[in-house]
Amino acid sequence: MWELVVITVGKFSDQGFRQSAERYISMVGGEWKVRLEPVAASRRREPGACRREEGQALLKRVPRDSEVVALDPSGDLLDSEAFGDLLRRLKDAGRKPAFLVGGPHGLDRPVLQGARHRLSLSRLTLPHELAAVVLLEQIYRASASYAGKAYAK
Repeated sequence: MWELVVITVGKFSDQGFRQSAERYISMVGGEWKVRLEPVAASRRREPGACRREEGQALLKRVPRDSEVVALDPSGDLLDSEAFGDLLRRLKDAGRKPAFLVGGPHGLDRPVLQGARHRLSLSRLTLPHELAAVVLLEQIYRASASYAGKAYAK
């Protein structure tokens, strides 16, 4: 079983986002397993302090044998096929990705600098819950392709 973990800041407060996330996680099957792990959102007022506190919490949740993939608007902008290829290469190499989704203020600089990969889902600013849902959909899409299953384009 190949396990991917998506670590997010805060739990899903919006029921629609939560249901969508759960739907995509349940659709991933075969040799792939996806876990969604929330960390507490910071209550600090200053954005930099929030990023630092949340960044430390995110990194503590990364499993020891994982390869960190940080979501960042300035990261590599991949299409679905290239994202699927990245996951295929990681799986075939026996490496397990840990995707980090920051809160409303984004990810702290040390988190970004320590990440093996930095990916952008869009140059647009997305709410972190929506970013997690988009990521989970792309993971599902990649898993379906890896298993040779058809998925609507």
